[in-house]
Amino acid sequence: FAPWALAQAPQAPQPAQKGGGPFKVALLPLSIHSPENLEYMREGLYAMFSSRVELEGRVSVLERSAVKKALSQFSGEIDSEAAQKLGETLGADFVVFGSLTKLGDTASLDLKVLEVKGGKPPSSVYVQAKKLEEIIGQVDMLARRVDEKILGYPLTPLVAPVAEKPVEKAKEVAAI
Repeated sequence: FAPWALAQAPQAPQPAQKGGGPFKVALLPLSIHSPENLEYMREGLYAMFSSRVELEGRVSVLERSAVKKALSQFSGEIDSEAAQKLGETLGADFVVFGSLTKLGDTASLDLKVLEVKGGKPPSSVYVQAKKLEEIIGQVDMLARRVDEKILGYPLTPLVAPVAEKPVEKAKEVAAI
């Protein structure tokens, strides 16, 4: 039993890159698609998202001031090509960009994760909600999915879940 259990144990995360340092990620401000002013959501989501994407030793978010300075060289909405160039300028490994859309009461936060040196198309990660405020409650899950795209492996808990009510089952067996 023991050798099998050890073989099935989750592996410790590997270092982020062959160079040993964390992946550098440039988070770009969201584009807003809404008839109302949602600047407060852009700012709030940026602050929340940047703190949740950061994973010590594995994923490092570039300073916002450096990203803003580099962004000033670009005009219009950022597409994959512009994100690629921006990432190269910043020395980033990944660029995360996207939009917040509000239509009626529903909202969608759509992000793209672009590997700067990968040459692959960006990966999409998104959440939808029936109300704009519900997007905030999904930031943790969205940040986790972005980290998984960056790292290339799922972020699963290293501890197996505990049975819900082991004490009651023991009582049932004792009663028989």
